[in-house]
Amino acid sequence: ASGNTDLIVKGDGNVGIGTATPEYQFQIYNTGIAEMELKGNPPEFNLYDTSGTVDKRRARLTVDSTRISIQGLNDADNTVTHNFFEGDLNSGNVGIGTTSPDYKLDVRNGELTVRPSSSGNVGLGKIGHSSNNAILQLYDSLGNEDVRISTSLNSYFNGGNVGIGTTSPVNKLGIEVAANSNTK
Repeated sequence: ASGNTDLIVKGDGNVGIGTATPEYQFQIYNTGIAEMELKGNPPEFNLYDTSGTVDKRRARLTVDSTRISIQGLNDADNTVTHNFFEGDLNSGNVGIGTTSPDYKLDVRNGELTVRPSSSGNVGLGKIGHSSNNAILQLYDSLGNEDVRISTSLNSYFNGGNVGIGTTSPVNKLGIEVAANSNTK
């Protein structure tokens, strides 16, 4: 450790572990892996935003014998307002918006959007729902919605040919039927 100091409290209030010159209110320094351990039943690590005076928000990281959670809470009444992340330590399932993920990735109460950047709908797609309608949307590099598959709205494919039973359709809709098929 720099300065051969295990623990130091500077006159400005900064606390250092492993450094004689802490640059922050709390700084841990080690030339190898810097480890910190928090034990409890269950242990909680809370981050508070003190900039407001009403309905302050906080984030909580907690772990118990079966799960790890990151939640948003209303500081006034300790109510969980958002389940940002839930990891099931037994199954390996991960949840967003749920405290009991049933699948490897379980996203609830919202849509799943995949983008190469933060610039709108450019490039990839999203899976979600709208007015009790499940929907899959795919976008091109200009942000145009080229594919929509919907349970109750219009579904469409724009920008190419569609093949059923073929990977190389030559018309807008190409259907290949096997020779021994009973298809009518």
